[in-house]
Amino acid sequence: MNGNNLTEDLPSILHNLSGGCVRYSLQELDLSNNQIIGSLPDISVFSSLKTLHLSYNKLNGKILEGSKLPSQLESLSISSNSLEGGVPKSLGSSCSLTSLDLSYNSLSDDLSRIIHHLSGCARYSLRQLYLRRNHIRGTLPNLSIFTSLKELNLDDNKLDGTIPNDLQFPIQLETLSMTSNSLKGVLTDHHFANLSKLNFLDLSSNSLDLANNSLTLAFTENWVPPFQLNYLSLGSCKLGSTFPKWLRTQNNIAFLNISNCGISGIVPEWFWPKLVLLQQDAMIDISYNNLTGKIPNLPLKNTYASLTLASNQFEGPIPPFLRGFMTLDLSKNKFSNFQSFLCAKGKIETLGQLDLSNNQLFGRIPNCWSHFESLAYLDLSHNNFSGKIPTSIGSLLELQALILRNNSLTGEIPFSLSSCTQLVMLDAGENKLLGPVPSWIGSKLKGLQILSLKRNHIFGSLPVQLCYLQKL
Repeated sequence: MNGNNLTEDLPSILHNLSGGCVRYSLQELDLSNNQIIGSLPDISVFSSLKTLHLSYNKLNGKILEGSKLPSQLESLSISSNSLEGGVPKSLGSSCSLTSLDLSYNSLSDDLSRIIHHLSGCARYSLRQLYLRRNHIRGTLPNLSIFTSLKELNLDDNKLDGTIPNDLQFPIQLETLSMTSNSLKGVLTDHHFANLSKLNFLDLSSNSLDLANNSLTLAFTENWVPPFQLNYLSLGSCKLGSTFPKWLRTQNNIAFLNISNCGISGIVPEWFWPKLVLLQQDAMIDISYNNLTGKIPNLPLKNTYASLTLASNQFEGPIPPFLRGFMTLDLSKNKFSNFQSFLCAKGKIETLGQLDLSNNQLFGRIPNCWSHFESLAYLDLSHNNFSGKIPTSIGSLLELQALILRNNSLTGEIPFSLSSCTQLVMLDAGENKLLGPVPSWIGSKLKGLQILSLKRNHIFGSLPVQLCYLQKL
């Protein structure tokens, strides 16, 4: 019954189903992706029901205390509705419940009360608790009572309390996600001491202060975590003034976000070799800190990963091994040379996005672009480049965006760019380019939506072929 555009109220639908023997035999009921209204009634009459999906409907109001669940129910999903209030004790009395998803509603109760109401016999069976994107208030209560809990998601709520020093997490926890709240206080290594199974941790976009203090803090200098994380996001948390040493112990990271964490100084030598070992589709983001120094060169390997080092103070030449990434953002640093990065031998089949804007790169742009056959986005703006636009950029047949703004480039726009027929954006404004606007821009670049040549030495009339650009 999924996606059938049902518009009845939920109590009526369930009443119609409960009239015959189906109430005793029904084990799974999927009513998600409809237009069902009303609130959750007592469904305990379905004595064999194990799975109930009600997500993506128009259920509203509070979940009433009389909303009892079948004793055999294992999974209940009511996400993406308009439920209000809190969670009644009756849900916590379901002794077989392993998964509860109330995400994307308008629940507004205090988290401590919600946890208390779920602390009946469900505390022993519940493995997954998803409360994402509600209006839940308060701070984190003791969660260790949920002895089987493996996944907890509290993202995008209104949690704003201080982390208790004696807070305990369930020892079976594998996934902990609390991004986009306003939590305050300090998380120490003590809080994570028993979480040997943790592999997913997201505390980003909070006000958490993870800097060192007199208590055994998260994370003390020589702390060795009991876990191996696959996903770690601490963006906009405070991690202290230096690069966290404990990350050296993490060998399975596929996603790392420690952007805007107040870190400064030189990145330790052990970090860079970890980049070469990244698995496919990994993402590393250490942007918006105050990291300094030069990046060493390492053996080139196509990692199919994404690396963001933007808005730091890295300097010197860009090492060739970074060509092996799929997405590379080195913008807003102090890099001064990328000749060896660009012109090292060997084709690069992986690099699709390259952002070198707002650095200290100067001189002629090297004419070595034929190696980068997959490049779709290239931003060299706000540097000190001079000379002509290299003709080999025309070999980038997948290129969709070329941004050369605010340099000192001279000469005409090369005809070779007419081969870049996938271009959607061409921005060469604020340079010293000469000559007329080429007519081939209109006849060859038919998908162009953004064209900027302002503040150059362009002369002559606009070619009529520009009228062919219907999306411009």
